[in-house]
Amino acid sequence: MGTRILDDRFTPEELAIIRLLANGNKDEQIARRLYSSIRTVRRRIARIMAELDADNRFAAGVTAARLGLLDHLIGRECSSAPVSSRASLR
Repeated sequence: MGTRILDDRFTPEELAIIRLLANGNKDEQIARRLYSSIRTVRRRIARIMAELDADNRFAAGVTAARLGLLDHLIGRECSSAPVSSRASLR
């Protein structure tokens, strides 16, 4: 299954959450970045984990990486880096 097909299974917000999680952001940080409630973020994370058939966040991250959802993060700074660490990346 290609990345393009897989990307169609997720909303843009869910893809953003996947990438923010991969960068180490916590639920509260993701909620602030996406101007959402923590409850909404947690609900979306639960849906992402179900869609990836993952029992935990680590497994979801491994599956997302294996499926190519995180390819753009490899070897470069991403605009979705955690807010607290962005200054240290410069």
